[in-house]
Amino acid sequence: MLWAVARWVFAASWAECWYGFWEAVLTRIVLNGVGKLGQAVIAAAKDKQDGVVIVAAVDPHAVDDKTRPFYRTLEDVREEFDVIVDASRAEGLDSVLNYALKTDKPVVIAATGHNDAQLTLLQEAAQTIPIFKSANLSFGVSVLRKLTEDAGRMLGPVDAEIIEAHHRMKVDAPSGTAYATLELISQVREVFAQGAPNEFEKIPGSRGGDFQGMRVHSVRLPGYVASQEVIFGGLGQRLVINHDTISRDSFLPGVLLAVRTVKKLKGLVCGLEAIM
Repeated sequence: MLWAVARWVFAASWAECWYGFWEAVLTRIVLNGVGKLGQAVIAAAKDKQDGVVIVAAVDPHAVDDKTRPFYRTLEDVREEFDVIVDASRAEGLDSVLNYALKTDKPVVIAATGHNDAQLTLLQEAAQTIPIFKSANLSFGVSVLRKLTEDAGRMLGPVDAEIIEAHHRMKVDAPSGTAYATLELISQVREVFAQGAPNEFEKIPGSRGGDFQGMRVHSVRLPGYVASQEVIFGGLGQRLVINHDTISRDSFLPGVLLAVRTVKKLKGLVCGLEAIM
């Protein structure tokens, strides 16, 4: 009888110690923004087996679902945490960086649509805290970006256009992924005008946006999550690199990798491919 009691006490103590150790190694997240992207982050951290847990969520507009501590502003958060994940919109960047600097915590920026002034703010803040920024947290998109960069370099001076498509509620165009892809191509491609020298648009904007001569077209329709097609056109040939996001589940591995990695980074690191 005494042996059985001793075994039970030992087992309970061991379980308590293991649970305490497991809690200690978890990466604790404050999630800023619980919209579509925020829901993907919540799904990624829905159980603790991946070593990540959301200790608080912040959103000035969403409804509190009562599943975790919920606040309207970051300044209201009272829980201890390790990383801030910003899944809100670009206009909220100032408050995110101010809070991160105040608490001396690293940040994963998953929001898109930042302007040049905001990118400067990110670079300045990254001199003090680690910041990881990615316009897309899908491994597949990271592979697309790498293939696109290689194609742009290897094909030489060919025409390039991007067609990106998202759900109809996306507010920025082109998408952050498309913009980042254009920047990649521009690093290995000369700037020149595409199309006929005397071309004209019967409807303004028909030829899409112009980025250093390349064209980008944004589709916003129900039925899409996210899609991007990069088209290179050369003499007698066409190369198409395409990626389709079928569901936001594709973001889950990237979210977890970013959260676990950002604490080890120095400065501002951009693009999931930089930490894969």
